[in-house]
Amino acid sequence: MYRLKQKISHMQCYLCVVVQKQINPIVSGIMFTADVVTGQRNTTVIDAGFGLGDALVSGLINPDKYKYNRRNNDLEKTIGDQEIESKVDASDEKGVGGTRIIKIEESRRRRQKLTDDEIHALVKIGTDVVNHYNGIPQDIEWCIERGTGMLYIVQSRPITTLFPLPEDSKESSDFKVYVSFGHIQGMMDPIRPCGRSVFKHIFPFGRNLK
Repeated sequence: MYRLKQKISHMQCYLCVVVQKQINPIVSGIMFTADVVTGQRNTTVIDAGFGLGDALVSGLINPDKYKYNRRNNDLEKTIGDQEIESKVDASDEKGVGGTRIIKIEESRRRRQKLTDDEIHALVKIGTDVVNHYNGIPQDIEWCIERGTGMLYIVQSRPITTLFPLPEDSKESSDFKVYVSFGHIQGMMDPIRPCGRSVFKHIFPFGRNLK
């Protein structure tokens, strides 16, 4: 059905087997090459936690959060108190393997998950990935292999929650605020005093700008 919907010829498709190396990470996480909360394109946001990334994306742990401003090279760090981690279990009772949740010893719980050098390396790789995808901000999953310390990028996809910027906007330009009024067509309720106050601060109508 997918091929039919995408108008792909059955005769041009081939079966294949994807063989991928499975990584046993000591640290893993996600990286946004733009701040999805503030919308700032020149800020890289990294979440990092010990062990496999499934515990992080499931909300089971309190990860580190690093914000790196690529414009002025400012690094802001918030160290999380991580109580548990998800680890590879290659020898369970059934001989099948899988993952298991273990408690983290007290001495490691509040330890910074990535060194400053590793943070800078991730930021650099994130910028390279964005450039590869024609400047589109990316949501990237990454991990550092246990034993080797090698950094792997395991997935990258476009960030879809960012407000679109005008074509002539540049990352190095001054900070700007863009306001969308498309929803006003569906606003049936009157604007309250707080809303009117915000509009008066945003727009220069009726104000002396000198």
